[in-house]
Amino acid sequence: MEVAEKAKIKIVFTIGFALMMAVGANCFFYLPFTPVPFTLQVLTVLLGAIVLGFPYSFYSQLIYLSLGFMGMGVFAGFKNAYIALAGPTAGYIMGFLAASFVSSYIYTKTGGRKGLILSLSAGLLSIYILGYGHMLIYFWGPDALSLKAVATTFKLAVAPFIVADIIKVLLVANIVNRWSTGGNS
Repeated sequence: MEVAEKAKIKIVFTIGFALMMAVGANCFFYLPFTPVPFTLQVLTVLLGAIVLGFPYSFYSQLIYLSLGFMGMGVFAGFKNAYIALAGPTAGYIMGFLAASFVSSYIYTKTGGRKGLILSLSAGLLSIYILGYGHMLIYFWGPDALSLKAVATTFKLAVAPFIVADIIKVLLVANIVNRWSTGGNS
């Protein structure tokens, strides 16, 4: 396959993952005690990071953000960027951008499958750090470093999602392992 043909395929997949993020964002449900919805975005961004690689996974997230800035309801709850980035979950959206970069970069630099779990975990941690950090400041402002703020925000922003997100990491790892071995693992 020619280099130009491979590049065209990468571009199509890059756009495809951006669109999958929009679909994944809007496959959501809320728990009554947190403003953060359960979505398929973590799964999509991590899978995209490995499948697309560096830098295309990052580009897919830039396209996803751009769609939101064009006024399209691509974020959870069919929100556009102007609404979503003004709310408590804006850090997660930035976290998806960071995760696409971090996961794909680590995966590439560690030689692929050897660093798969490390790269996926680092991407998930990026999402949590930015999502948690933004929510902490959003709700607590100058009191963000109080013990109450740190603990309460953790209960809202991270704790409810840990088990489901670990399952997503393992699912992506399984998909990648099966895909890279032709389904024979």
